[in-house]
Amino acid sequence: KKKKKKNTQRPDAMLHLDLLSHTQASLLEFGSLLKSFDLSSIPQWAASADGLALLVVAMLCFASYAWIGSLVAGECSFVDRQWSLAPVVYSYLLLWRYGGPAQSPRLALLCALVTVWGLRLTYNFARKGGYSGTEDYRWAVVRQWPSMRNPLVFQLFNLVFIALTQSLLLMLLLAPGYVLQERAAAGPHGQQLTGTDALFALVHLALVLLETAADQQMWEYQEAKHGRRPRDPAMAAEYAQGFLTRGLFALSRHPNFFAELSLWWTIALWSVALCGLSWAVVGAAGLTGIFLGSTPLTEDISVAKYPAYARYQRTTSRLVPLPPGFSPSLLAMAAGGVLPAVLAARHWAPSPQPPAVWVGVELLAAVALYWRMQHVSRQAQAPSAAAAAA
Repeated sequence: KKKKKKNTQRPDAMLHLDLLSHTQASLLEFGSLLKSFDLSSIPQWAASADGLALLVVAMLCFASYAWIGSLVAGECSFVDRQWSLAPVVYSYLLLWRYGGPAQSPRLALLCALVTVWGLRLTYNFARKGGYSGTEDYRWAVVRQWPSMRNPLVFQLFNLVFIALTQSLLLMLLLAPGYVLQERAAAGPHGQQLTGTDALFALVHLALVLLETAADQQMWEYQEAKHGRRPRDPAMAAEYAQGFLTRGLFALSRHPNFFAELSLWWTIALWSVALCGLSWAVVGAAGLTGIFLGSTPLTEDISVAKYPAYARYQRTTSRLVPLPPGFSPSLLAMAAGGVLPAVLAARHWAPSPQPPAVWVGVELLAAVALYWRMQHVSRQAQAPSAAAAAA
């Protein structure tokens, strides 16, 4: 008898594919409504449609508005003005589709967290003049790239990347909410909130506070720098060099970027913790890619304006807040140096210990060796620095 092939596909992977098939069916149904001009049936469709399909339709509306608005106004910051608003709209669309807080308490918690984030970011963007109709200064730089000087090429870039890709990314940031709703309900706790939900919510709020502190420090510095508030005499050197290197900006050149990325990764990992790894992490990964791609452009502009910024780049971490002078490569060398000793100690230990214990030993030993290596390096550099000064 022929042996039946085993189904090696994970059950949760099959469920995720099943959800996507429901999304496809809902979108095809919506397309047929548009094709037949049966617009009166769209509200009925929305009330019963798959949640992700509902987000896709809303995303296409946001993208169309951003692209058409850019053509009419001649500037490309319409997506920037949607950045703090669209995820809030998406979260409440999901909550409405799945019966409100009573039937979907986890989605209600997510809505509350995204609303706090959106209100804070909207306020910060508004006080900087983001809704005044002015374009982000970086788009003017992009227009000067040789490949973008052709108006047709730039408009294609405007449609595909600025309007459509960024709108899609903002929608995908809320994909974990859809997966949490559809998949967590099948878990042992159903829609009941647990300690895991509380943990991720607290981490998210802490990151919002970190981003708030970073934006506030930069706002106060810029206001004083441009004479719109009294200057702090202790920061005379900061005003002279043209950029902020104190407070959180002594630990990271972009602490607000770090907080923004981390809070969306928190939401993505929330879905992973309760539902397993899925495509819901694509939004956070895409946001990371955009930040890693746009930050060098922002810093190239800063280097061109402020000669001392290059030194700041050499001494301060780009994103992750780290002590001044911290060397990630040196820490990696230290971790590699102590790893054989830790593995040997684990092998010869008289009694077995949990893996977390040995991970902690590895981290402590790596940090201790790192600080020793850094101390020796500073001592070696001191005579040459003194000779150069003489």
